[in-house]
Amino acid sequence: MPVAAAWAAVAVAIGSAAYSGVTSADASDKADKQRREQEQSAAKLKKDYDDTQSNLEKSTAGKDARERQKKLAAGATGRGDTLLTGPGGDETDVPGAKKTLLGM
Repeated sequence: MPVAAAWAAVAVAIGSAAYSGVTSADASDKADKQRREQEQSAAKLKKDYDDTQSNLEKSTAGKDARERQKKLAAGATGRGDTLLTGPGGDETDVPGAKKTLLGM
């Protein structure tokens, strides 16, 4: 009888060790799967952030360009571009034929 009890104890120990090994492998697989999912999620978040930054830079560059164009357009019609003449107008010679008041 004592031999049977010893064998039963050995069988229980072996079964327990085998079960621990299986559950350990399952836990390891589950941890690996969660790690991969976490890495994929982090990569997606980084890509979204980079895309957002890129779009922000593009919109800022566009705004700057529009403001520059506005300033150039506003300055083009200012007093600095006007020919300043006296009451008789511009008396300098112009290339080409002399025209009359009616343009003939």
